[in-house]
Amino acid sequence: MKNVLKIMVAVMTLALIAPTTTYAAKKKKKEVTWEMPSASGNAQLDTYFNTVNTAYTNFQTLQQSVTYYSVRPIQVTQTDGTVKTVRMVVDQNGTIRDSDKALQQYWDWGTAALDIMKQMRDIVKQKDNVISVAKKDFMTALAYSTYIINGAAVSANGLIALKDMAVALRNQGKEIRQFKKDYTEDGELKNATMDASTLDDSYTNNEPIQKTSEEFEKELAAAKAEGEGITAPDGDVDFGDLL
Repeated sequence: MKNVLKIMVAVMTLALIAPTTTYAAKKKKKEVTWEMPSASGNAQLDTYFNTVNTAYTNFQTLQQSVTYYSVRPIQVTQTDGTVKTVRMVVDQNGTIRDSDKALQQYWDWGTAALDIMKQMRDIVKQKDNVISVAKKDFMTALAYSTYIINGAAVSANGLIALKDMAVALRNQGKEIRQFKKDYTEDGELKNATMDASTLDDSYTNNEPIQKTSEEFEKELAAAKAEGEGITAPDGDVDFGDLL
């Protein structure tokens, strides 16, 4: 029986350690939906579960709050039928958005992401306590083994997702800052003598969006309104060792 318990402890230990090995290994992650278990009665396990629950809940909230932006050409059809091309910051739906508002989100996201990264790593730091419980109070650990293992996966998956989101948001932040250098808030080139096509390499998505002049003016006014009073910090977010 002791040998069986030793094997079970070893399996659980590997399950806790494996998700935190290499980034390549983490990329093969299995999606995990976390559910907070009932109290186990073991202080170390319950602390671990609370840590996982806090990190998971905060990450879900952060992930759902993010708007992804891009800088794209917009072909505006005028009332006389002519087409004018401008370039604007737009969201996932192709709606015009304010550049400072988009950059402010990037900075706000970065601050929140670094806090959640620490929470995810706190899960990893507690693995020794969980392993100790598995050795001393194996039956309790066994009863909660799914939650113990899922907690480790929450940390591994969360760190991968945070890194991927940070890369995407950093890239879009770079493009938006470039846009502010090249274009006015109305999407016009600041240097009127420049050929706009020479700037295409600065932006990821050069597929034009079609809008009528009425749609364009309405969305532009809404974008300016949402950005009123906002002056986003210049430069990049320091993500430390997340990237």
